[in-house]
Amino acid sequence: MKWSQPVESSAPGPAPTTVEVASALLTRVDHGALRTYGQSRRFIRGAVYSGDGRLVPESQKLAPPGYPWVHADADRAKPPARSVPLSGNWLYGGHWAQHFGHFLIETMPTLWPSVGQLDGIVFHKYLRRPWSVTEWQRELLGALGLADLPIEVVDRRPYLVERLVVPSRAVVPNAFVHPEALAVWQRIRAPYVDTTSTNRLYLSRTRHNAETRASGKGRPPRTSKTRDLELDATFGHAGFEVCFPEQLSLSHQFRLVANADVIAGLSGSALHMTAVAKPDVHVIEVGDRRSANRPSSMQVAIDRAYRRNTKFFEHSTTARSLGRGVASLLRHVDR
Repeated sequence: MKWSQPVESSAPGPAPTTVEVASALLTRVDHGALRTYGQSRRFIRGAVYSGDGRLVPESQKLAPPGYPWVHADADRAKPPARSVPLSGNWLYGGHWAQHFGHFLIETMPTLWPSVGQLDGIVFHKYLRRPWSVTEWQRELLGALGLADLPIEVVDRRPYLVERLVVPSRAVVPNAFVHPEALAVWQRIRAPYVDTTSTNRLYLSRTRHNAETRASGKGRPPRTSKTRDLELDATFGHAGFEVCFPEQLSLSHQFRLVANADVIAGLSGSALHMTAVAKPDVHVIEVGDRRSANRPSSMQVAIDRAYRRNTKFFEHSTTARSLGRGVASLLRHVDR
């Protein structure tokens, strides 16, 4: 059993750039279904336009072929009769995602440029979930020195901004991560680094999945109760600290992740916390029903950008085989 580095499966998107826009129009958010077959199935609208009404493509969320959302923004837009005015210098932050994983992986990296004095940050709302500015979001923004700035999120009303800096995206979902995103994630990690501490961490979904089953709300868990308990026992026996992220403060989670030399977890957003881990951390991904036979595309993009050693175990791997495989991998780390 050996570690390997993720193989690049898609061509990288263009390197991130910034553009400054005077009298910027931010059109309202809209999304819905497309009458298509075997292609992208939904559209999303909401972008930045220049003072003369031209689309600013840098404001649009990049996506690889086959991504379920496609942009449907017009090439030109007229100033609306009514809009929300913002005076001064503002930074455009892309989409404000309320989900922790999407906020960490997509929203935060869009804030990569250093642009000097700002009067605030403006975003487009992402999809249907109600938005708010939570304590954990402020904590993440604080890592970039942005926690005290006003936040505006465009939803059903358009906005007119006096001066706006628009960065293009540093993350292409499920495809590619640019160095600018790595720099943001390592700035988030920096306050939690402890050079005297190392650990091996398993990010368990057992209690999260149990709560989901009990409530009957949300998407059904992608592993069984038996499988969850088996994984906790397997990694615990292998010397990993079994962590239940939803029961820990954000600072505690980051402190554990920031100092680990090996991190393991099921496919999905919990394991995406490796974005703020050591650049050379070893990552073990265990497949679930959605990613049964191959690793999560977003996880591959993160680990490939860091040039990490990784190992993926298929969902069908028995607990006994998994235990033997993990033990073999750890012997390579300990050499």
